[in-house]
Amino acid sequence: AVWAVHRSHHRASPRLTMFATVWLVILLYHSPASTFVIQDSYRITQSTQTSASARRSVDCVEGPFEAKLLTEYWGRQPLLIRNAFDPTEILNEPTVIFELACYDGDNDAEMNTGQSARIIQFSPDILDSYSLELGPFQREYIDQLGKNGLKWSLLVNDVDRYMPEVSDWMDKEFRFLPRWRRDDAQISVASKGGGIGPHVDNYDVFLVQSRGKRSWLVGNDKLTAAAERMALVPDISVSILKGDYDYSELLLEPGDVLYLPPRVVHWGTSLSDDCMTISVGSRAPSAAELVARVAETMIDSVAAPVTMRYADENLLKENTTKGASLNKEVKDSMRNLVLRAVNDVLDDEVVFDELVGRLVTEPKRLPYDALHPWDDVDDDEYYEAFEETLDAVLDRVLDGKGTLYRAEGIPFATSRVIRRDGGNIDRLYACGELFEIQDDEKAASVFERIEQGHALNEKNISGLTPGLREILDKLVAEGFLDASDDSDEER
Repeated sequence: AVWAVHRSHHRASPRLTMFATVWLVILLYHSPASTFVIQDSYRITQSTQTSASARRSVDCVEGPFEAKLLTEYWGRQPLLIRNAFDPTEILNEPTVIFELACYDGDNDAEMNTGQSARIIQFSPDILDSYSLELGPFQREYIDQLGKNGLKWSLLVNDVDRYMPEVSDWMDKEFRFLPRWRRDDAQISVASKGGGIGPHVDNYDVFLVQSRGKRSWLVGNDKLTAAAERMALVPDISVSILKGDYDYSELLLEPGDVLYLPPRVVHWGTSLSDDCMTISVGSRAPSAAELVARVAETMIDSVAAPVTMRYADENLLKENTTKGASLNKEVKDSMRNLVLRAVNDVLDDEVVFDELVGRLVTEPKRLPYDALHPWDDVDDDEYYEAFEETLDAVLDRVLDGKGTLYRAEGIPFATSRVIRRDGGNIDRLYACGELFEIQDDEKAASVFERIEQGHALNEKNISGLTPGLREILDKLVAEGFLDASDDSDEER
């Protein structure tokens, strides 16, 4: 095997031999750390030496999956959770993923799920052979994958957007993450030996094995963005790392979960055909993204600190013909100019809250047809149930004859901002849009129910103010809330 476990060659007593036998059984599930080397030729080899830092291994706990297992690991170090989920209760049919990868939408009201698909192929043990193709695909093409000797993986993003049952599962199992911190459910199907190569992610991720077996090489250390850039294999369409890394090797079976914090090198390889892995990623804005939004906000601002320009009142009083013209005093003045303008945005809670809320809920890959605005729904029974008018939707819900629920796969966030006069502004963000209302006692609870994926019915939205009702009408109209005529529906 390419990824053999190093063993010492010292003679051992019978007692030690028995111990070693037991230990080798354990290794099948949780291998010790070793070192893999990706040479300049981009062929994979294994080091004959194991460094001191490679002696560490990934901690392993027994399920079921729950947030408290991650308390000491979140954002810090990997964790393997055995039997986290019942594999019969999570999506484990490759055919479903194949169908999503091939579907391009029959009409304007259908989601083009195939545009969220991609296929990665490569020649075994040659890293610069990785190639990327984007969907949608033909089913005949998927069926012939591997016949050319290449290993392959098919990946579909935003499956929780396309499949309500996956969205419900994520809402249930990952409720400990704020909705804006949770990204999508990416599901991969791979042939034996398939994978997407050694790489790092910028976010926390849960790798849920739903079908077959997969081997994971998990790096012992985090890789900086600068180190990643230096280690990328050049001139290929997939971000693949070359280099020398200490790793732990893990075997995941259906129901197991591997949690990885950001920037940990990892490499998954399918050990069986039709291997399926559900990747539940998270979202986290970078400092660069936040700074860029601050700059965008400043461009449209007319606040005095932002519109102020560099000035040098003492220019003509000083001798500027000697020495560097861009001297320390000039640069210090410009530096202070920038700091005053930036702080004006950062210190304004109303402005900064909007900046952050829009950023963290902007869709990363949401296709143009992912939302179903009220006027675009192609469902006669749906319209008939709600009398074919938008105004009738809330009336029916308030009469106990219907339910509103959050559209699947949509990022939401809520916040409350205190105005300078002491009043409240309650805000709901959805896909980068802002819905807000001032001094409304019911708004916070309604917005939180939407964010958390709970149903809205007559029990929790009775007594709406006109302003809050208008916001709910807009959410339905734009497709952020869907209506159901089942008054007992609770999500």
